[in-house]
Amino acid sequence: MAAPGVQLLDLPNELLIAIFEHIPPRSLLALPQLCRRLHYCSLPIYFSQLGMKDVSESAEAFIRQDGIDTLFALQIALFLSQIARLSIHLPAAGEGNEGNAARDLTRHVSRIASLISKLNSVRELTIVWSDDLIAVEDLNASGIAASLEIILNTALERGCSLLSMRNGQFFSIGPNTLRPSGTINAVRTATQKILPMGERGESWKDARIGRLADSTVHSLRFNLHGKRPVLTRFNIESTLLVLPPTVHWTLSAMRYSPILTLELRGLSLTTRQWIALLPLIADLVPDLSSLTLEDLHGIPGTEILLFLSKLPRLKWLQIGYTEYDHAQSSCPDSSPIPRLNHLEYLHAPSSFITHFLKKRSRMPNLKSLTVTPRKLITGYRGLRHIRQFLCDIARRLRKLKMSPEVCLEMSCGRYLDRDLRMDLVEPLGEDLAKAVCTVSRLVVYLESELITEEELETLAKWIQRFSRLSHVALRRPRHSTNTLRWATAETASALSNRISLVELELDGIVFDQIE
Repeated sequence: MAAPGVQLLDLPNELLIAIFEHIPPRSLLALPQLCRRLHYCSLPIYFSQLGMKDVSESAEAFIRQDGIDTLFALQIALFLSQIARLSIHLPAAGEGNEGNAARDLTRHVSRIASLISKLNSVRELTIVWSDDLIAVEDLNASGIAASLEIILNTALERGCSLLSMRNGQFFSIGPNTLRPSGTINAVRTATQKILPMGERGESWKDARIGRLADSTVHSLRFNLHGKRPVLTRFNIESTLLVLPPTVHWTLSAMRYSPILTLELRGLSLTTRQWIALLPLIADLVPDLSSLTLEDLHGIPGTEILLFLSKLPRLKWLQIGYTEYDHAQSSCPDSSPIPRLNHLEYLHAPSSFITHFLKKRSRMPNLKSLTVTPRKLITGYRGLRHIRQFLCDIARRLRKLKMSPEVCLEMSCGRYLDRDLRMDLVEPLGEDLAKAVCTVSRLVVYLESELITEEELETLAKWIQRFSRLSHVALRRPRHSTNTLRWATAETASALSNRISLVELELDGIVFDQIE
């Protein structure tokens, strides 16, 4: 009589693991729920195939509409009780199921809440929303906000110290939106989705955040079932957190958490909303030591300065571009000069830096200064603008007897060789010669995927003007996904033969001790 065939579970674990390593990740998810032995053998391999060697340290989940995804694997993993760094990406609205986008979005939020509730500890949580919520019809923002608050509260109960949320805009950003009328229309469209029917008014003003200023911050409620939150870093990159109904949770979290680092990026509000919101934030995080303001729409420079005036303990400050029409938000002479006695690092456009460096300078402990152009212009016009503000800032530093490490951050356009040659033709002049000597670090963003030998030669000659450089970095633009074929060791060697540097960086790769 023939011997019975060998079953899968008859194999030793070593052989099972060797077999599972050749099974595609999606197919592996059919095994964990069959029995405990297959569960403990297959799931670690599944996570490893997705690049998560130690899922308890770092996990990244991309949600699928059908529910068979990494989030599902994290939910059923019996051996997983904590995740140090958890990042969750929601799918595009209606992806694969256009007719039920709102329902699917609510379901995804509930699944995330279920995972967070299962875990005992989450130190860092990042939630990345789809950037097309405006396309979701019949979006129940109040329902999503309620589920979102469960996620965030539970994360804080689990000891979350870094919370980050990105995307999730209720209206798109375009040239028309940046005009006053366009912003009003965009906010009106957004509030139709955000506010319940009973709270909507005929005028968009009825929904503005300004009404929050009428009630005291202390009336907000924040319940962690008696636990004290340990949230110290809060990265807000989603309008979901700064518009009703979720803005109440955001302000409550700021009030009850010992937040030291705050980042506001990619947010679009009307000026009146910013005027109402920023003072509330300043009152709630008086001990803030690190602040980033970048890619903010609708916020005047004066409001930024008023905001900073209420944060005297800042040690680290980064201000990025906040407008994309013609120029960086202006800093009128009548604007306040913040007293930043503890500030050690400042990264800002030239308009803010020249305002800070007026006669009544308030930055006695400044150690590092990174300057960016005031305007989003490149080419030869951009280089002339750099000449002007660099001379002005260097003159102010000498007058105030300040000597921080100065870094110049700039962008070059498509016609790199032509623009730099035109700038090289012009003499330095006494003021510019002194100014370039103050710069010790240079960061250049290059749009070109390929740099010719001629362009490299011109770039090296232009960089040589900065006689006291210790570090040069050539990088791709921040939002670019282009492959930079010039970021090679050959390029580093060619530049090092032309420039005397201590350190050269090409798209994140550092070549040090260059002779």
